[in-house]
Amino acid sequence: MISMMAAIGGTMDLAAAGNLGLAQAAEIAANAVNTFGLDAGQTIAVADMLAAAANASSVEVTDLASGMQMAGSVFAASGQDIDDLTTALALMGNAGIKGSDAGTSLKTMLMRLTAPTKEAAGVMDQLNVSMYNLDGSTRDLPDVLADIQAATAGMTDETRTMALTTLFGADAIRAVNVLMARREEAWAAMAEAVGAQGAATEVADARMSG
Repeated sequence: MISMMAAIGGTMDLAAAGNLGLAQAAEIAANAVNTFGLDAGQTIAVADMLAAAANASSVEVTDLASGMQMAGSVFAASGQDIDDLTTALALMGNAGIKGSDAGTSLKTMLMRLTAPTKEAAGVMDQLNVSMYNLDGSTRDLPDVLADIQAATAGMTDETRTMALTTLFGADAIRAVNVLMARREEAWAAMAEAVGAQGAATEVADARMSG
């Protein structure tokens, strides 16, 4: 009962914060919760996350929902957090890549890291970068991108571009370039904003009062 009430409250706040119909907000929240195998009681946290990301970036809640629809299952299957996907989608949106387009690039990027082609695997070996821990578990995407950024920092523009294109391909390299640009500062700032508790309620109250 508590989880159900929390889910209803989170959905209502998300609807008001995102200027959405209640049914649409419920579908967006439920899809996010189900994709990442979360408990219904975490709907409020998911609503906060989506509202905060939309408030801190140029994307709308519907853009985030479309991006998650494309990339969510791959991120979840790879052991990545919904927080990191939301942060990545917000940063992509600020670079003008939104919705399903952003989700597709992020999905492809992660797939190229978790199951690289022969040529891409060779580049990862040269860079001494791995998507996996020694026990075979998947590492967090932000940490892997930080390793790639550090490993390519001393390269010429030509060498770096060739290495990243081989590793990620023509589509996913867009996501890589966005996420690695001022990565530490930009990612940390957006991740902090995305993690703001009570964001959905605050944004909803502001919209309702203004």
